Amino acid sequence: MVVRVVQNDQGFSLPPDLVGGAPKHAARAEAGELITLIDMEHFIEGNFDPNAEWVVARAYEMHDHLVETFHEHVVTEDAVEVWK
Repeated sequence: MVVRVVQNDQGFSLPPDLVGGAPKHAARAEAGELITLIDMEHFIEGNFDPNAEWVVARAYEMHDHLVETFHEHVVTEDAVEVWK
């Protein structure tokens, strides 16, 4: 699992590695406004037999780990309420 926290005041609402190739979208922040981005990725390395049920089960497990990490270790409950 990789968790990156990036702040900028340039009006970028995507992580730096996605800004260049992103499709046009409405800005969510204006230049001069400090924003914080939390980019979380989770993956499994290895060789696996192609099995759709296994892949779906792992995807749900990874999603659950990301949600747990986000809510229990990255942000506060107050931050989640503000974001809602």
